[in-house]
Amino acid sequence: MDKIQNNNLSEIVVKKLRKMILLGQLGPSLHLKEPDLAEQFGVSRGPIRDALQILIREGFVQRMANRRVVVRGFTSEDISDLYDMRLLLESHAIAIWQQRGCQTHMLESLQDAIWPMENNFNFISSEEFSALDMAYHEALVSLSENKSLLHSWLGLKDILSSFLEVTNQGKDRSSSIVDVHRKMAQALQEKKIDVFIQLLEEHFKEAKTIMLEQVNRIRQAVSK
Repeated sequence: MDKIQNNNLSEIVVKKLRKMILLGQLGPSLHLKEPDLAEQFGVSRGPIRDALQILIREGFVQRMANRRVVVRGFTSEDISDLYDMRLLLESHAIAIWQQRGCQTHMLESLQDAIWPMENNFNFISSEEFSALDMAYHEALVSLSENKSLLHSWLGLKDILSSFLEVTNQGKDRSSSIVDVHRKMAQALQEKKIDVFIQLLEEHFKEAKTIMLEQVNRIRQAVSK
């Protein structure tokens, strides 16, 4: 594992551990020892302890009766469930936006999110592109102006970001994502909600398939 040199230590540790669990580099039931992780990442035990607490809340690890923290893993079903939840939240956000009159002036936030993706995907990392991808979908949910709904979506944001860094690989994939984001924004601009929902469902179905394929391939390589 690479040494970490950053002020946001616990956040970076969480991100690294989450991705390692997702890709099977840290297998189910593995005991995550604070001293060992602190040494491997080159940080004190404080950020490690904070990171493990976050991962416990997210369900990636669990604290046993003997106080040990072990990896729970993240199964294919877990990945599928997460995408289903994402579809539920985002489609419901647009349903609320529709009920409140489809205020098209609110769609400027979507265009603002599309522009940097459209003009920079050839020059930025998958991590940077994924952040822009998440900004677009956060703007979608924000159209509802429903704080509870947005809070629920934000609770999944960090996990989703880890997934997107795996699935949003390559210029062809990035170009495809920008294209569907543009089409979804256009459907909303024209108040064609059925078209938007169909695009969103297809978008998530493809993302889920790619995610499962890539994760399973990496996990198989790790297990050899």
